[in-house]
Amino acid sequence: MTLEGMFSITDWQETTEKTFEQGSKLNTAKVSQHYSGELTGTSEVFYHMHYGAAGDATFSGFEYINGVIDDQACRLVISHTGTFQQGVASSHFTIIECDTIKALEGQTGHFTSAEGGKAAYVIGE
Repeated sequence: MTLEGMFSITDWQETTEKTFEQGSKLNTAKVSQHYSGELTGTSEVFYHMHYGAAGDATFSGFEYINGVIDDQACRLVISHTGTFQQGVASSHFTIIECDTIKALEGQTGHFTSAEGGKAAYVIGE
């Protein structure tokens, strides 16, 4: 099963937890998103990020999606690992839990950001 679509960021709350002398920092963020495409619904993402002095970042986090796939309600938990470089965020992720479509558990995917707080996603690469 391959699922494709877009998500839009609807809220982003970020906090700097630690700054370092050379200009790097550790941040946390809570992000709300809206999904469209073959997976529809909403999500909350909890990121931990390391920003280098130049502003690029490496991040990891967990996302909870309350969605619908093929007219079937589902709740997914996704584990993310990604980067933010030259204004573009990208992540590779794994679905670690799905309450109703067990075949999705263990599936991997990715997203790459576009302009305006939107990103294209692919699940089941």
